[in-house]
Amino acid sequence: MAYNALYVDPDLTTRLRFKQLIQPSSTFDSFVAINTLLEALERLETGKAYKIVYLASRFTTDVLASFITAARRTLQGAKAVFMIVIDRHECDPTTLAGFALAGADGFLVSPFSTESLFENVEICRRLLTIRHRRQQELSIELLVKAALGNFSNYVRSTRERSFPIAAREELRRTHRLIAELPSDLFERYQDLIVERLAGAAMSRYSRLQQPSRGFMPTRRAGG
Repeated sequence: MAYNALYVDPDLTTRLRFKQLIQPSSTFDSFVAINTLLEALERLETGKAYKIVYLASRFTTDVLASFITAARRTLQGAKAVFMIVIDRHECDPTTLAGFALAGADGFLVSPFSTESLFENVEICRRLLTIRHRRQQELSIELLVKAALGNFSNYVRSTRERSFPIAAREELRRTHRLIAELPSDLFERYQDLIVERLAGAAMSRYSRLQQPSRGFMPTRRAGG
C-alpha cells in the first residue's frame, strides 16, 4: 500500500535530493516537499490525508515537539506517523532520545537509498496498522460501555414507570452502530460484552455470598 507523504526541510538542496530519489519508485501515492513547519501544519489541517510526515533533524527538538503536538491535534495529523530524517553522524543515543521525547515515531537515517526508504515506509505501515487497531479497540470498548449503559437506563426507566422514549431511542441508536460493525469488529464486540457481563455477574454473586455484619457470630469472652 502506498501513502501520501509530506517532507519538511528548510534546505532546498536536501528537498530536491529527496524528491529525485523517490521519482523512479512507486513508494508513495504522492510526495510533497515544503520548507516550513507552518505550511506543513496548514496542509495537515486542510489538505489531503498525509499518512507519513518526514521532518528534517535540522529543526531543534523544542520546535519539533511543539509542531508534533500541534500536528496531532489536526484532522490528518492525528492519523499520521512522524519520522525524523537524520544524518548517520547525528545518531547518538542522546540525540535520538531527544527526538523521541519530542514525539517522533521513528527515524530515517541519511544518506539513504531507495531500498532503505522502502524499508522505512514498511515500518510506518506497521505503526499505522498498530495505531488503527488500537483505535478500533478503543471504539469497541466505548460502544460496549454505551450499550450496557443505555440498556441499564432503559430498564431503570421502565421499572420506574417513567417516560422511556428517550432511553429507548438511545438504545436503538447504539444498536444501529452495532449492526453496522464489520464481522471482525462484531466478534470483538461480542467477546468484550460477554466478558463485561460475566464480570458483573461474578461481582454481584460475590457480594451476595458475603455474610451480613448484622448476623455475624460473635465469640464469647473466654471461649
